[in-house]
Amino acid sequence: MTDTIRPAARGWRPNGICSFLVVDVDSFSNASRSDSIRVRVRKAMYEGLDRSLDAVGLRLDDCYHEDRGDGVMVLIPPQIKVDRLLTTVLNRLRTSVRHYNEAANEAAQLRLRVAVHVGEAEWDGRGIVSTALTHAFRLLDAEPLKKAV
Repeated sequence: MTDTIRPAARGWRPNGICSFLVVDVDSFSNASRSDSIRVRVRKAMYEGLDRSLDAVGLRLDDCYHEDRGDGVMVLIPPQIKVDRLLTTVLNRLRTSVRHYNEAANEAAQLRLRVAVHVGEAEWDGRGIVSTALTHAFRLLDAEPLKKAV
């Protein structure tokens, strides 16, 4: 079994207020995508996230994150303010996706749904316990967001 928990390399574990950045690749399981294309799409998503977080002085490994197969859940340490996520990080992520898509064929096009939220979170040794995180995932799966993408 694959371990999907990717806690911060420096040992940061959520315990209190933090920001949540949840990302989902739209149409990841579409039949037009082969597994090799899915690998490229996931790589582009992770590289885009890492470059985007770099704009606020973080790397993905500085955050607690869990792979979700067709997306990723990232918990951001509290010293990074949510307004920086909503502006700097998301703008950089949008630019990264556009740059990737310029060279990608139709089956490999990357479209992301992203939700950002702030709230209490606690790492319980196996994962994250957080009502606010549950809400962030509900935002990500909301029909209006899916239609907009």
